[in-house]
Amino acid sequence: MPPKVKFQREEILQAALQITRKQGIDALTARELAAALGVSTRPIFTYFSTMDELKAEVYALAKALYRESVERGLAGPIPFLGLWRQYLRFAREEPELYRLLFLRRPDGVSGGAAEALRFSQDLARESLMRVYRMDARTADCFFRDLWLTAFSFATLIVTDDCPWTDEEMLAVGTEISLSVCKAYKEIPGLPEGNFDRDAIFRELVSRGDGGKWEGQSMTETERLRIYPAQRRRMEEMIAAETDSELKKAYSEMLEGCLRHPEQWDWYAMWVIERKDGTQIGDLCFKGLSPDGVAEIGYGLLEPYRGQGYAAEAVRAAVDWAFRHPEVREIEAETEPGNTASQNVLAKCGFLPNGTTGEEGPRYTLKRSQA
Repeated sequence: MPPKVKFQREEILQAALQITRKQGIDALTARELAAALGVSTRPIFTYFSTMDELKAEVYALAKALYRESVERGLAGPIPFLGLWRQYLRFAREEPELYRLLFLRRPDGVSGGAAEALRFSQDLARESLMRVYRMDARTADCFFRDLWLTAFSFATLIVTDDCPWTDEEMLAVGTEISLSVCKAYKEIPGLPEGNFDRDAIFRELVSRGDGGKWEGQSMTETERLRIYPAQRRRMEEMIAAETDSELKKAYSEMLEGCLRHPEQWDWYAMWVIERKDGTQIGDLCFKGLSPDGVAEIGYGLLEPYRGQGYAAEAVRAAVDWAFRHPEVREIEAETEPGNTASQNVLAKCGFLPNGTTGEEGPRYTLKRSQA
């Protein structure tokens, strides 16, 4: 009669997991495990054909522990912050399991860092979509970018080469989270890789003088800089304006910005400025309709008219607008006798659309014509 098996399968697995936690997966041998159980190797192979089969199940147990840690983080009020903390805590408290899951894997077991990223994305996606108001693709890209940073910190932790405290790493995570979230929400096409990288970098670099161009966007031409004013600048211009019609127009722009802060650039007054810093005029888009139509308005100070500045500014503003895929067409309206303004629109590709507005004939520039 064969001897009864002293240990059950789950007990053997838990003993194997403890060895892996303390010494790493390479230390998990039949002899080491038998010694820990106080038996021969026979009970081990009663349940497992090979040690690779056993190691695969230890890998699954480690993955389950990681999942529990992530879910605790996601249950907090700020999901990604909680997940970030738990991820680094898992690396610090379970360095050998972290190595097993993210830096290597047993032979014959699928996994590694790339699979762990996908696994983590699946856990975090719904929470990120709900809290940060992202679609699934953007949430996955957002998570990927921040996970790569967390992965770098965690790898330094498990290799005992991390000079930063948990709070310092958390601060970095917060900075990157804010930056990436802002970028995905404000740069059209970024999650899909469909954006004008060079134009955006030129815009960012042009702000390097300490914030003179305070708008969310800025575009440049050979002679001009054009950028949307922020609240303080608009309030100052409203207070200083003596023309009642212009004061009313500027006030309506600011009201639109405050009603629709997520579309600030579409409602704001845009400053038209020469490269020497002289303001020579302004323009605006009067909002962006749900069906992708914006209306542009513009004006120059008297000394700067007749020098091609208006067409240069309008053309640059139109180019900026059409970098947003949701924009279908741009409209404009002029007074019947304002041939200078009509010539500006013609130079920029606008065509009469056969309708008349409050001021006069209306013009349209469709995306296909730009």
